[in-house]
Amino acid sequence: MVPIDPTLGGYDWAIDGQPLGKWGRQWTREMPQPRRDGVLPTHCEEDLTRLQGVEPPPPALRKLGSGRIPLYTCSQCGDLGCGAFCVRVTLDGDSIMWSDFAWQNDRDAHIAQDEDFADVPMLRFDRAYLRLIQQAITKDP
Repeated sequence: MVPIDPTLGGYDWAIDGQPLGKWGRQWTREMPQPRRDGVLPTHCEEDLTRLQGVEPPPPALRKLGSGRIPLYTCSQCGDLGCGAFCVRVTLDGDSIMWSDFAWQNDRDAHIAQDEDFADVPMLRFDRAYLRLIQQAITKDP
């Protein structure tokens, strides 16, 4: 995670040193832009725990039917019902992968694949990613 525009406050997800929304525009125009489209990177401890590939202890109230995990949620209320930009997280040995990006809400039980993001490649992170997520959990952005 990297600081976003100080006038917006908070942090954003970064890929190769670029905000995720800017990085993803190589493949689609549908990538989120924090606050400009009404979303902010999640700082919900449950979502961040799940981004480590770990199920948080019960009660798990923020699950989406697809198994994806929110990266961005509504900047006004944080409610999944407003819609969230989500990703599927998979553990593979010492790596964590993000794939199957989609806009989703908690009313739609399952979205197999969001065609707007079909060309966005799977992302693979090493263990340094886990440290960044843990830092985000212990500090409120």
